[in-house]
Amino acid sequence: MMMITVLIFSIPARKNNDTDSIGDVCDPDNDNDGVLDTMTIASSLLTLIKMIMIWITLGMLVTLMSMVMALQTIQTNAGLHLLSSC
Repeated sequence: MMMITVLIFSIPARKNNDTDSIGDVCDPDNDNDGVLDTMTIASSLLTLIKMIMIWITLGMLVTLMSMVMALQTIQTNAGLHLLSSC
């Protein structure tokens, strides 16, 4: 007699995280929070872009401050007055 084993597994296309009878693949609001997934993604991307812009700005400021400090050290060690008005 031959035995047949049936494996049952979850198919991603059939997942339904918010249990609203629409599978997540086709559901425009798969977490059922009242905000369309496209809006959630757009908001997350906008937040990420803002954070990247802040990181770049801070990095540029740190670099500029380091360069000014290095120039001041060089001029102090050399007895120069490159940054003074007289």
